[in-house]
Amino acid sequence: MEKINRTLAILSTRTIDSGHCIRFNNKYYFPVTENGDRRYFAGKTDCMVIETFDGQLLANIADNLYLMEEVAEHVLVSKEFDAPKEAPKKEKVYSSNGSFMEKS
Repeated sequence: MEKINRTLAILSTRTIDSGHCIRFNNKYYFPVTENGDRRYFAGKTDCMVIETFDGQLLANIADNLYLMEEVAEHVLVSKEFDAPKEAPKKEKVYSSNGSFMEKS
């Protein structure tokens, strides 16, 4: 099975960005060692992403293989630190006969 994974792998060249991440398939990944330690490389470092037949992602950087750990997506508003936004107030629009309607 290991030989099939290596033979049917998809190779893609990538460049590490300034945030030490590799972008692949619209997601960001950190290169990590087999122990789970993240490795930080300088921006614009060339690497090769290897997608094996069984779906595992590896990164070849300077002839060393690293596993790829997906970076969690960023959220613009933090639930812990940012106050919840209040709902906007409805404006009242007056007609010519003096009655009003709510504007959404």
